[in-house]
Amino acid sequence: MFFTQTKFHKLSSQKELLAKIQEFEINTNFDSPRTQKALLKMNKTKYDFRRKNKFEKHNELDYRNKRNNKSLDQQSLDFEYETYLEQLLNDYMELKEQRKQIKEWFQKKQQEEDELRGYEHIPFNSVHSTSRFPCQTITIDDKIGKINQERQRQLSLNNAEVKEALLFELDRRQWEQESLERRQKNAQMRSAKIMEIKMKAQEQNKKAKQKCETQKKIKEVQIEEDLAKAKEFQEKLNQKDNEIATKKSTIIMEKIEKNKKLEEKILFRKSLLKHEQSETQLQNIRKDTQTEENRVKSVERQAKDRQDKQLRYEYQLMRIHEKSALSKAIWESELCNNLGQKMISIEEQKKKNEDLIKKEANKMSKERKDKMKKHQQNLEQVQEEQKQWQMKLQEKLQNKDEISKKLRMSKLEEIKQLREQNVQNQREQLQKLELRRRKQFSQQDLLLERSLNAQKKMEQQKNEQEKVLFYLLNSKQKIDSEISNRQSKLKLIHQQSSVQLLEYGLFLSLCRQLKDLVPESEFIELQKQYKITKKPQTANPQTMNKL
Repeated sequence: MFFTQTKFHKLSSQKELLAKIQEFEINTNFDSPRTQKALLKMNKTKYDFRRKNKFEKHNELDYRNKRNNKSLDQQSLDFEYETYLEQLLNDYMELKEQRKQIKEWFQKKQQEEDELRGYEHIPFNSVHSTSRFPCQTITIDDKIGKINQERQRQLSLNNAEVKEALLFELDRRQWEQESLERRQKNAQMRSAKIMEIKMKAQEQNKKAKQKCETQKKIKEVQIEEDLAKAKEFQEKLNQKDNEIATKKSTIIMEKIEKNKKLEEKILFRKSLLKHEQSETQLQNIRKDTQTEENRVKSVERQAKDRQDKQLRYEYQLMRIHEKSALSKAIWESELCNNLGQKMISIEEQKKKNEDLIKKEANKMSKERKDKMKKHQQNLEQVQEEQKQWQMKLQEKLQNKDEISKKLRMSKLEEIKQLREQNVQNQREQLQKLELRRRKQFSQQDLLLERSLNAQKKMEQQKNEQEKVLFYLLNSKQKIDSEISNRQSKLKLIHQQSSVQLLEYGLFLSLCRQLKDLVPESEFIELQKQYKITKKPQTANPQTMNKL
């Protein structure tokens, strides 16, 4: 044994407790009828009184603590083992006291029977023993043997009594058989009702499963349709993005060609100016030979011609710059208007998708509420039926208790009368008293059997009710799990759509950055030269902020 090891000899209190428990274990006999009745009163079995070793108890505590995520020291484990031993010792003491009470009850009952039959009552373990050996004590079996011998004598003398007893036993057996048939019929009726309830519950569960499957199929079809629509929408967006990119590339190429043409024109004009300047210089050299008057006139004319040429050149440059600025502003305004229209269309589609999701969520919530109401109604109906059935059983038990009380009172009165008559005529009325006593004891046994059978039926009915409730709770949990799975799927779809919209917004922001193809430094210089303060129109800031 583990408690004999040296490591478990630290505490002295454990040794004392173990010694006391071992004494009880040696003295108690669990196979005896007294101990069995005492165990029935305590609602325990002999396996509850099996003493566990310290090693086994520690393993149980470790397993419980691991499940509850707790940690215990060796001292706390020892303390719990001591409490376990104390509890076990208290249980043994209670068992001993109950055995004493049962023993006293047996002795009182035997004494009453002996007095009624007119026998001498011999107490248990008495000093004046009637046996041959003085040291030997009379047991209950010896007393029962003597009583049976005297009964056999009386029965052999009076055959009429034997016939009456046989008739009484036949009547009793017939009554028992009828009662058994009634019980079997009642049990069959109850089992049939329970089966009907179970079949109804199964049918309801089948209907609920079919509805869930149909709803699953409908929602799967809806999800597939939504995915197809989303794919089509994404393909359209990609096509539009490609078109925008091609348009941008064409516009950029056109601008580059225009700039090249303008540069060529400017270079051509510069070359013309240089050629004209060279010609003027040659003319001046030629005119130097002329007279001073002709020279003055030629100089004035040349100055006027130069001024006219410069004014024309400046006017042409202004026209070219204005045309380039107007073309740029028109192109930017067209791009902004197109983007604004696209953003508005995207917002409208987003609102439509949100409305559809809200409608589906409302439908799901309504369906769930309807199902919960139906389940609650079914549970209320079952509870009401159970309450009615319990009330009927209570009424029956009360009626049985009243009948048993009346019978007991009548029996007590009869016993008193019989005792008074036995004082006057003991030998004459012994036969009648024995027959009456037999009838009374048989009725008591029957009443006890009825009460025990009623208790067993109550327990069976409670178990059946618990099974029905467990079945309903399981069905409710399954439906809740299916609803939660559907909600998670809808949330995933909503998240995927929001991620796609965010990606599209990032792409639009990159497109905005590609607008300003001309560097900022050159653009600022042009504004300063020509005093441009107007800016091209942009999209609504509310739509941009939403994205």
